[in-house]
Amino acid sequence: MDSLLKLIITGGLLGIPVSTILFMLSPQAWYLIKFPVCFLHELSHFLVALLLGGRPRFPSFILKFQGREVIPGTVRCERTGTFNALPIGLAPLLLWLIPIYLLKRGIDPLVAFILSTYLSPEGLPSGQDLKVALLSKSALLWGLLFLMAWLCLPTLLTWLPRIKAEVFVF
Repeated sequence: MDSLLKLIITGGLLGIPVSTILFMLSPQAWYLIKFPVCFLHELSHFLVALLLGGRPRFPSFILKFQGREVIPGTVRCERTGTFNALPIGLAPLLLWLIPIYLLKRGIDPLVAFILSTYLSPEGLPSGQDLKVALLSKSALLWGLLFLMAWLCLPTLLTWLPRIKAEVFVF
């Protein structure tokens, strides 16, 4: 599985220049080809915000040009705060679970490679997503939670067999 994961990462890295060249040739053609991934990108923000109480508005998929920046879609949230800003901003990373899941289900590695190339870079958080995620207290809170979990993990793993045994003993 390790080599297959490297295949997905390689496909993702290859997708960045491919997508950039396509965009430079024709932003409109890029949008038409990449619309399904842009849709999934915005849908991931929407669903995570919905699950975490961010009160998202329905995503917009109108291609907008603002100076040198292109915005293929947006999701507005009425409530982003310390608890939910980081997960909402980083939600597109969940798209990378698609090729991994398909590989575990036995899909041809070449198809997973092509899919990961297609997902990139729209399967990554945008600059605005990172601003929302990292420029809030949310990044600090989640960072501390992950640090505590990482530090406590060895202890939890030693307790787990005992907990399972106690739960199932009648």
